Amino acid sequence: MMATGSENVQRMVYRAVHEWRDRVAREADESTQYVIPNRYLFKIAEAPPQDVVVLLRMVGDQQYQQPQQPQQQQQQQQQQQVSDVVKRRGKELIKVMKHVVKMSDKDKSDVLFLQYQRRRRRRQTANSSVLFLSLFLQLMI
Repeated sequence: MMATGSENVQRMVYRAVHEWRDRVAREADESTQYVIPNRYLFKIAEAPPQDVVVLLRMVGDQQYQQPQQPQQQQQQQQQQQVSDVVKRRGKELIKVMKHVVKMSDKDKSDVLFLQYQRRRRRRQTANSSVLFLSLFLQLMI
């Protein structure tokens, strides 16, 4: 089964965010789960945010989190919802995602241009074959 264009973009964004998270976590000496928990990677890839405010809302969204015991809820409310790393480097992550989306659009246009060139060459080859055949037939007469 072939993936659609939007699924390819989502997959590319997921990979880019995953790589960014891993690199940033190593630089900050934090766990990847602290930087951005796994459950948010898919959410971000499905609809890449265009600015930091939207990114922070997505990552800090209470509704998307898994159900917890009352004691765990109290502990989590005391903790920050969005990591300091994402708050500080959110613009960088937005740039990464925008670049991936832009490159996927460029790839689409490159593919369309290559398809156009192939069709054009086929027509030129077919036209030259017809021209050659007609010249050959004229010479034979």
